[in-house]
Amino acid sequence: MTYEEIKTKIKCLDSVREILEMKPRNLTEEIFLKYIELERTEKVAQYLNEQGYKTKGARDERKYISTDITEILDDESCYMLVDDNIYKLARFMKKRKYRTWEEKILKYFEERSDCDGD
Repeated sequence: MTYEEIKTKIKCLDSVREILEMKPRNLTEEIFLKYIELERTEKVAQYLNEQGYKTKGARDERKYISTDITEILDDESCYMLVDDNIYKLARFMKKRKYRTWEEKILKYFEERSDCDGD
């Protein structure tokens, strides 16, 4: 790996760190942030349940399941509730199938030309 490639990776990862350090303004934004961090809807649902969050069921409130998280991430109207950078990165990561979290992150910023190593 060249020095320039290392600089580019560091810049991309710094951008992700800045996103992940943002304080969520609402539950929807927290779900998007947790998806970026944890990368799996099952893990996000588990996190929300551990925090005591509930979602509306057919009759009563119930615990979150991965399908609930998928529906939220796929809901295009959520962009109004979520910071633009958080929304775009989470949606990109959900749509792309790469082996690792790092590959998804680097590909996202590569496509946006946000990490050109400068």
